[in-house]
Amino acid sequence: MKKYLTEFLGTFVLVYAILTFSNPMFIGITLAIIIYIGYHFSGAHYNPAVTFCIYLMKKITLQESFFYICSQFFGSLSASYLKFLISGILINRFDNIDYNFFEIIACEILFTFFLISTILLFAVSKKTRGNYIYGFLIALTVFISILAVGNISGAVLNPAVAIGPLLISNFIEGQDIIGNLFYYLLGPVLGSYFATKVYCFF
Repeated sequence: MKKYLTEFLGTFVLVYAILTFSNPMFIGITLAIIIYIGYHFSGAHYNPAVTFCIYLMKKITLQESFFYICSQFFGSLSASYLKFLISGILINRFDNIDYNFFEIIACEILFTFFLISTILLFAVSKKTRGNYIYGFLIALTVFISILAVGNISGAVLNPAVAIGPLLISNFIEGQDIIGNLFYYLLGPVLGSYFATKVYCFF
């Protein structure tokens, strides 16, 4: 139960930070902090794409994966609803009408691949076990991703980051953007799958 609570709270803090800060540096700092806080409790996934990777690595069971992802989604929904109650509006990072399907999906796959590879190499690999820079490197990867493709796909890389704001925006604010959720489910999952398979191959 402790690990699922950690995932809920960590995802809550991450999503709230993303909806609050426009500066990617502050988002990266927030992510690094919650990774270091939660790593020894749950592995500090805060991202269904990461959980999917860890499941493919056979480090958690299918049942554990399900509860991890549920905790992450509820954390995202709770953070999005609280932000809406406080501010009355959500920052819309998911309405990418200037870019086509393939551009958005390609960005999400490529940079999720980048993120998951960093996690596997520095937070999962036995060769780097015991290092203290994993949280910094993961946060730096997200920071670089936002700078690189934030204006194209939003650099979401995380289905949980998208689902809360999109559902609240669609059903409470009345914005018709729920269809965009497909990008942020498919892209990160594929990026995670490819990164895990490449890591296992080598």
